[in-house]
Amino acid sequence: MRQQHQNGYYVIKSMSLACFLIRKGFNLLKVDDSIQDPRKKVFLFEDTPELQRAITEFTQNLKRKRGY
Repeated sequence: MRQQHQNGYYVIKSMSLACFLIRKGFNLLKVDDSIQDPRKKVFLFEDTPELQRAITEFTQNLKRKRGY
């Protein structure tokens, strides 16, 4: 699950992560077509330390569920 930083935005390619962040109260700033695959969408959030912590929480929970 690779994300990208872009002009103060954090670009998320995973819908499950985007939904997790929205449920945690983060504002979805924009949904756009993926440059790599126009059939897919990307989700833009403001890149903040709080967002980074929430993403870490999500990935740790995911690893725990998968048994890593």
